[in-house]
Amino acid sequence: MGKRYYLSWFDQVFPERIAQILKEDLRDLKRLVMISGQPSADQSEQAQLIVEQWFGSANISFENNHLIDERISKEKAKQLIEEASVILLCGGYPIEQNKFLVEYGLGKVIKKSQKPIIGVSAGAINLSSQWLYFSETGNQTGEPELVQGLGMDEWFFFSMANCDIENDLLMSQLRPISDQLPIYITVNECMLRVDEGHVTVVGEVYRLDKQQRTKLKA
Repeated sequence: MGKRYYLSWFDQVFPERIAQILKEDLRDLKRLVMISGQPSADQSEQAQLIVEQWFGSANISFENNHLIDERISKEKAKQLIEEASVILLCGGYPIEQNKFLVEYGLGKVIKKSQKPIIGVSAGAINLSSQWLYFSETGNQTGEPELVQGLGMDEWFFFSMANCDIENDLLMSQLRPISDQLPIYITVNECMLRVDEGHVTVVGEVYRLDKQQRTKLKA
């Protein structure tokens, strides 16, 4: 398993520290393969944002860029992931992306890869071992439920726009889950970088474990 990067969402460009880390880490720039966060729709605009503004702000330029969604066959999707230099799970709708990953059988292919794997917002949620499908992750009608993620690391990476760490309702929903697995909560433009068990933190990130909340040192 290669390096993993859990990212929140960025409206414009990567913050300087995140850009610096990615610039130093990403050496093989032949093929960026992105997995849509809304595979049934056209996310080419988000893909363009990621390639041109995010990576562009870090002076990272890939020779080839590919976006996997429902328009691509299962066999082609697996081939692209196997040939990727960097694998990136886009933002969007966590449950839609999760179902797509299962339907296409992409989990094993991704986990087997030794290449860097980046999850952005919904994509980072799906890198988690499990995550809570509730109002803040898109479940507006049903009861909250735990969903199996890809299991890249044994935690739940929780990212949402404008997260308020002092929101009592939000914390009351997350605390019981923290008895089962740690939760990393991002407040602003953040990143967790994981390399051989070592975690690097950029931005305002909290760890909720056994209902105890700790602010991590960046």
